[in-house]
Order: sequence, then C-alpha cells, then structure tokens
Amino acid sequence: MSATAPLSPPPSWVELSQQPTALFLDIDGTLLEFESHPDLVRATDSLILLLQSISGALDGAVALISGRPLIDIDRVFSPWRPFAAGGHGAEVRGGAGTRLHRLDSDQLRITQADLIDGVAAMPGAWIEDKGYGFALHYREAPKHEAAAVALVERVAGASNGTLEVQRGAYVQELRPASFDKGLALDELMAQPPFLQRRPVVVGDDHTDEDAFAAAHQHGGISVLVGPRDDTVAQYRIADPEAGRGWLTEIPEEVFS
Repeated sequence: MSATAPLSPPPSWVELSQQPTALFLDIDGTLLEFESHPDLVRATDSLILLLQSISGALDGAVALISGRPLIDIDRVFSPWRPFAAGGHGAEVRGGAGTRLHRLDSDQLRITQADLIDGVAAMPGAWIEDKGYGFALHYREAPKHEAAAVALVERVAGASNGTLEVQRGAYVQELRPASFDKGLALDELMAQPPFLQRRPVVVGDDHTDEDAFAAAHQHGGISVLVGPRDDTVAQYRIADPEAGRGWLTEIPEEVFS
C-alpha cells in the first residue's frame, strides 16, 4: 500500500448526508489520543454525548471497530453501550445481537506462557490478555520493537495457524487468524441499521486498513487519522482532535 498523491480532507457532512450513511470509528488514535497504558483511556462525557447524538442522527448506524474487546470498549464509553466490533472482529455487537469468538483455552495458556517468558527480557514491555488473544505493548520501551516483533512471530508460528500477528503503534498483537476489521464491517453491513447504507470508516493504524478496503467494496469512503502514508485510505484528518471537530458537523449542521 502506498499513497500516490497527498490525501485531501474528507467531504463535509452536508455532502455525505445526501445519501443514507453508516459510520464506523476506530478508538485509540482516532477518536481518542493514546495514553501510556490502554486502561487510562476514557471517553469524556461530551464525546459520549456527541456520539449518541450522531447515532440518533444516523438512525443508529454508528459502530466502534477496535482491537479492544467489547468489555473494554464498554468501560471506555460507559454508560453508553454502542454497536461495536471488538478484538479486530473476533466479537461483534450489532442489530442482530452479539457474536463472540473464543480460542481453545489450552492454546491460550500455551501462548500466554511463551509470551511471558519472552517479555521477561524486555524491561518496560508487558502483555495484555484480551481473552481472544494477547497484545505485547512497548510504548514506554520502543527500543524493544525488533525483539517484540520476533517474539510474536515465533509464537504465532507455533500456534499452527490459529493466531496471526496484527501490528500496531508500539504494540504487536496476536489475534484469531479468521477475523479482521474488514470482515467485521461486512458482518455489520449485512444487518440493520447498517443495511443498504454507505459506510464511512475512520481509523489511524495498519489495523484499520482491512476496514478501509471493505468500505470501498461497499461503495463507501475511508478516512485516515494522522500522517501515515502506507494506506489505501482516500482522505486524511490530522489528528483525533480534528476528527472530533469533523464529527460535530453531523448533529450541528446536517441534522439539526
């Protein structure tokens, strides 16, 4: 993936509202700024109210698509419980109900033990148990990136195809190989209230590229947050703050 020309800002919501639209939003680095630890991330009351207002304006067709499990998405946005895909699509909550995926418990124990052994040699790095997989974080110790990549690739190889590596910003994840954010978008688009709407996907990281591509297949648009160039996204927003500003157009200018 590579950008052939500078990406333009996304269309205004006055333009986008000319046809029924569904909105799919990543969380970390997109809606909210990164923190030193994922547990420190929390949506403000004003952001929750904005997203609830947007959901009402779009007839409920708003979903969060994240690497976080659903239980953690709900913590970040409590008391709001939005439609969402967690674990890069391993868990999906939509209009048709909630679909969960869990790996074999023996496989998870073996994987966790291998990761704990490996990370012992990386001071400042740590392992997050996501229920369906694991994330190796090293935001506070970026010098360990090469070792972190090598460790997760070795552990993924030992899983006999059950797990695959998902790269992120200062994190290497092991997630179920049969799911990604693009497949999660497809699943949500096949059920109300997303059915027969044009998807707009907003994300920042390599983990969002599958969702961008899926949006294009559904006739939708993709918006990258941040400076990254290796993307299939069509448009760019500078940072989460600018993205939140763009989203305020929906209730303020279009549907008021």
